[in-house]
Amino acid sequence: MGVLNLYARQPANRFSEMSDWLAAVGDQIAIAIENARLYEAALADSRRDALLCRLSMSLGRSLELDEILDQTMIDLGELTVADRTYFVTIDPDAEIWRMTHEHISPYIEPDIGRGGTFDDIRTGVDLILAGQSVVVDDVEADLRGPTSCALCRSLGIKSFLLVPITVKGRLYGALGFDYCWEKHRWQPDEVELLESVARQLSLALENALLYAQARASETRYRTLIETASALGEGIAILQAEGQQENICRFINHTFAQLLGYTPKELIGTNLLDVVHPNDWYRVLQSYHARKAGDETPTHYEITYRTRGGRSISAEVSAAVTEYEGQPATIIFVRDVSERKQLERQLLQAQKMEAVGTLAGGIAHDFNNLLVGILGYASLLQRELLADSSLQADVETIVHSARRAADLTSQLLALTRHDHLEVRPLNLNEVATKVARLLSRTLDKAIVIETCLADDLDTIEGDVGQLHQMLLNLALNAGEAMPQGGRLVIETTNMTLSTKQARVDLNLEPGRYACLSVTDTGHGMDEETLARIFEPFFTTKEQGGGLGLAMVYSITKAHQGAIHVYSEPRVGSTFKVYLPTTANSVSDVPPGECQVVGGTETVLVVDDEEPVRRLLQRVLEGSGYTVFLAQDGCQAVELYRRCSDEIDLVILDMIMPQMGGQETSNRLREISPQVKVLLSSGYSARGRAEEILCTGIHGFLQKPYDAQLVLRKVRTVLDGQELSQA
Repeated sequence: MGVLNLYARQPANRFSEMSDWLAAVGDQIAIAIENARLYEAALADSRRDALLCRLSMSLGRSLELDEILDQTMIDLGELTVADRTYFVTIDPDAEIWRMTHEHISPYIEPDIGRGGTFDDIRTGVDLILAGQSVVVDDVEADLRGPTSCALCRSLGIKSFLLVPITVKGRLYGALGFDYCWEKHRWQPDEVELLESVARQLSLALENALLYAQARASETRYRTLIETASALGEGIAILQAEGQQENICRFINHTFAQLLGYTPKELIGTNLLDVVHPNDWYRVLQSYHARKAGDETPTHYEITYRTRGGRSISAEVSAAVTEYEGQPATIIFVRDVSERKQLERQLLQAQKMEAVGTLAGGIAHDFNNLLVGILGYASLLQRELLADSSLQADVETIVHSARRAADLTSQLLALTRHDHLEVRPLNLNEVATKVARLLSRTLDKAIVIETCLADDLDTIEGDVGQLHQMLLNLALNAGEAMPQGGRLVIETTNMTLSTKQARVDLNLEPGRYACLSVTDTGHGMDEETLARIFEPFFTTKEQGGGLGLAMVYSITKAHQGAIHVYSEPRVGSTFKVYLPTTANSVSDVPPGECQVVGGTETVLVVDDEEPVRRLLQRVLEGSGYTVFLAQDGCQAVELYRRCSDEIDLVILDMIMPQMGGQETSNRLREISPQVKVLLSSGYSARGRAEEILCTGIHGFLQKPYDAQLVLRKVRTVLDGQELSQA
């Protein structure tokens, strides 16, 4: 960094004694110098950020071409500290250029108005034409153009940078930065920053050129605005009139059509009337700020209300302008409702995925607890005499445990793909059964109507889950009609277009069976509608907020979609769209296998001791020999020693140290013919599905009773095809 030098005119022996002190002083000076450098760097960064902010604001504040370029040259001159900052227009067809705006240091001669042909600026002209920047650190060392080097020498230029400016994809000009006093080494981040500024300037110039053309000719101006309709841009010009501040003076067909009106109907009206009330304050605040010349965002989103009452999200760009000689605001509007709808669908899917993961874990752990309750209760039932006074008590325990198992099944439904037993079916079958059930459970003041299509297409689905879905929708509708009303369940075939399917419902276009539930209840406002499918969200004093969340999950698990329309004090309609299939409906009830025991040897692997002991009692009570292992490692070692004796392995899926999948793989390494019956609190179509595809012979869903265990064990041992339900 430097040297601290002390000298004396007379001999001074004390310097050696002061060496430590001088070293400490030197360290302090070094720290002070470093702090000063850091402070200067921070000041430079702060100054640069302030200049960039001012530059960004100035680009969006004006639509005057000369004003934009003059201010930009000043701002860029301060930002780069270049000796000359300038803008040149370029005509690629005529191969000519001309400097139109510049900002120079005090000792630099003005050069504005200079122009010439491409031969005068041959250095890098091909790069400029190709849309690339020309970076020259040393003019004398650059060999790309002797003619342009001569021009640079005549102007005293030692280093320069040229950045192309394109408007609507066509080369319009270039930003130039000259260093004449000394050479300047251009850093990559510096060039990248100026190229970013050039892109912003390109957009500002594009708007300014459009504005200049519009001011030159009213007819031409209107034509240009109408042309924007082809690009999907809505445009309107607003002016103040008395106390009214957003009177529409001009609106193109695209914007008017977006709102459900004709341009003639909206001209002369206050456009604030079609803005959603939630956005009134923000719109007025922005308008007054622009009118006062304050800095305001040039791009923002607001919600409009159409003639039919529908809300649409729009991205708006606004700027101060003149119309017919009076101050005005011009706004450019683009409908982003489709994008917002897709964002909401993605957010809802992410929420359900997170809650599903949590619910699946809770259900798995709870099912492990229910195994002991339901299993031992079923053993008591078998061992008690039929006329025992305890039979009723045990039956109550079994019934309660099965109700708890049903609750975990509903939680597993939140994982979307869990617990589905799919078969071809007709939704009319589900609707008829639910309507019959509702007639006995809902208030008699509610009239239940069904309108079922005779030719309804077949779908593939889980009857139980679809029954639960429709029941939740119907009960929700009933709760919305405490004073009575009409509940209509309807089925119909629908062919969805590309827009209906992909934009409105996030589905593939094609044929769908539609199940709708309509009520004449109190309805919902927009805020409630936006959250009805969120888990644990409820507007009721009592309720867990999972009913409609399960409806959403079941629908998604069936590759379908749900759409809701509701108006306060009118009612609500829920429409569920499910893909159809060419497969025919078949009612094949699951067969019941006769429960018999055996003499084979079974290895039970589970980290829960109550589960191991239960399975041991059930299996040994039916003649089987049972080995127990508390984890995968112990099971592998035991099987390695006794593989010739063991006929079947009942394997828990989730265990510490070595899980079910790894244990199964290790067992197959010892004996590829090993028979494995996988057991889990997750369902066969959930987390267990991946393991089941690796050669597992069957699936035992927790919780289970003694009869189910014996039936599944016998089925696997006998080599019969096993349903994973």
